[in-house]
Amino acid sequence: MSTSVKNKAQGIVPTLDPSPTAGEEERQSRAVALINLMKTFCTLHQDQHGTPFAWIQNPGRVLMLNTKEFKAYATREFYKKYSEVVGSEALTAALNVLSAEALETEKVPLEVRVVRAEGGNILIDLCNKKEEAIKISTLSADLVKLDRPRFRRYSHMRSLDIDFTTGRGPDDLKDFLKGFRLKDAETDIVLLTGFIGAALVPDIPHPILNLYGPQGSTKTTLTKALVDMLDPTSTEVLSISDRKDELAQQLAHRYVVPYDNVSKFLTWAVDTLCRASTGEAFTKRALYTDEDDVVFAFRRVVLVNGINIPSKRGDFLDRVLLIELSRVPRRERLEDKRVAKEIEGRLPGLRAVVLDGLSRAMWLLDEVREELKELPRMADFCVWGEAFCRAMGYEKGAFYKAYMEKVEETSKVALENDVVAELIMKLFTEKKEWVNPEKDGTLSWEGTAADLLKLLGEVNRAFGYVTDRELPQSPETVGRWLNDLAANLADQGIKIVRKKEAKGVRKITIIKEKPKAEGLEGFEAPPPTPPSPEPGPEPGGGPGSLRRNKEPPQPPQPPLDQDETKQEPGGSRGGSCQNGAATQPPPTTEHDETKRGGSSGSSGSSLLSRRGLGSPPPPEPPPAAEEAPASSSTFPSPDNLTTWEELRRKNPLMPLHLLRLAAAKLDIEVPRDEPKEPEVGKDG
Repeated sequence: MSTSVKNKAQGIVPTLDPSPTAGEEERQSRAVALINLMKTFCTLHQDQHGTPFAWIQNPGRVLMLNTKEFKAYATREFYKKYSEVVGSEALTAALNVLSAEALETEKVPLEVRVVRAEGGNILIDLCNKKEEAIKISTLSADLVKLDRPRFRRYSHMRSLDIDFTTGRGPDDLKDFLKGFRLKDAETDIVLLTGFIGAALVPDIPHPILNLYGPQGSTKTTLTKALVDMLDPTSTEVLSISDRKDELAQQLAHRYVVPYDNVSKFLTWAVDTLCRASTGEAFTKRALYTDEDDVVFAFRRVVLVNGINIPSKRGDFLDRVLLIELSRVPRRERLEDKRVAKEIEGRLPGLRAVVLDGLSRAMWLLDEVREELKELPRMADFCVWGEAFCRAMGYEKGAFYKAYMEKVEETSKVALENDVVAELIMKLFTEKKEWVNPEKDGTLSWEGTAADLLKLLGEVNRAFGYVTDRELPQSPETVGRWLNDLAANLADQGIKIVRKKEAKGVRKITIIKEKPKAEGLEGFEAPPPTPPSPEPGPEPGGGPGSLRRNKEPPQPPQPPLDQDETKQEPGGSRGGSCQNGAATQPPPTTEHDETKRGGSSGSSGSSLLSRRGLGSPPPPEPPPAAEEAPASSSTFPSPDNLTTWEELRRKNPLMPLHLLRLAAAKLDIEVPRDEPKEPEVGKDG
């Protein structure tokens, strides 16, 4: 019988030798030495999600403790200090101790690329090795060195190059956007300008920018250009993930999240993107083995492009900015490499123009808030977009008018793609004998959900829209359907009112209000105020300085002749940021006041301004005859529609079942291989 078995039988518990071996002592001493060494170089913290990180004082850098980057940093510093290798076991033991100590500290929020700093300033991470950032404040843009933990970086992020010497001012951004095939160029350039400026404001909801149009309409090119301008990354566009955890990770690791060639969103994906757009919280499992959830609450700038609008849900369309593009003619096409090189060359100057405009928009913000009396759901975006467009030289109310019209247009899109909404609008426009006229000029209908279900069937049979199977099949479904449509119907002057009467009977009242007079509502321009005397220049404002007088922003001047573009001595803007760092003057800490001056100079001709990008699309030929007024129906006009491909191209927003019905009315043959849209209920 062995000794261990005898001891066990006799109830004798063996004693453990507390003294470590020589090898264990060496590992422990190395781990303790590494812990002490890291504490001399780093300050330990945890971010808002409970992830431990180290703030390295010199050069002012954030490293997450559980990353390969921090392990490499610790190993390198240990070898430089002791000329020995720390070893994997000692490194793991030291990291466990450092992580435990970090979790005992107060949480320090870390953001990606852009953060709101003290005093309402905005910090933009240049993501360079010098750990520099641009601080945007009222009428100033400062190059600063980070002196506290602010940003978290990921391996795909690239440096933000800025050059204040090549931009021509606000017109430079306008000319750049003219090169893309925007269908309604005049209005869409204003909307995109406001979107770009508001995108750099981190703590407001941002609409989801949806670029849609046929193949070859510069959708992906414009998406990549916006990503490179605002948040450069090695992966310029992404594919929408079909897994919730991967989608959450994509949103967590980027400030601008671009999805390319999206045909349709799943229901849960729409919910997640809507939450990321407005900043509502959602949860994600840290690891599959963990029981704890990580709560994410951040706002992201989401870009989506595709041939059609990927979702027709009301909550998505309520948060989306729709921009339609048209196909580029063959004679104007350029090679992708040439276009990418030209865009890359212009971006540093364009970023300088945007940052300059954002600092001026801060000065105009209070004035805009006083003048805008009626705001849409994305109210903060509307205010910032209007302020930024004014700072870029647009007239007062230009962005507000364009955006409010776009909101109304998007609301109509949501209704035109919904059979119940279409039938309700037809009821009040072409079947007025079935509703009740009121003394104030409004029209109304009242009844139960079952009555409404029966009425919708009668209206559908009167106009022959869809089959009965495509309508709601129960009163409960009608009620849920109306809940989804209520906001969009209200934008069109149709209100849904619910009330409970005696004996528990629930009634639905649908009220069609009188049409309102057209005009720019909600915008009230104040009376002009006398100009204030110009303040004197700040000290140190000579040639090469980044200081600027704190005076109200002026609209851009008309372009000068070629002989007038020469700069007087001391009149050029000093300094540029190449490879994510400013070359003149040297950066200071976040709290110093190193002001940037205004831009000047011209950029000369380019590939973008000669062909394809950079030049507005050629004007379309005038119509042969006067166009008829648009019909309230979703069916297209039969003019010039002879094939199924033309019908789909001219009606990208129409569901397949309505397209098939329109094709039958126009005697257009539907291809046999065309996929059928599933016949599902509203919740499907």
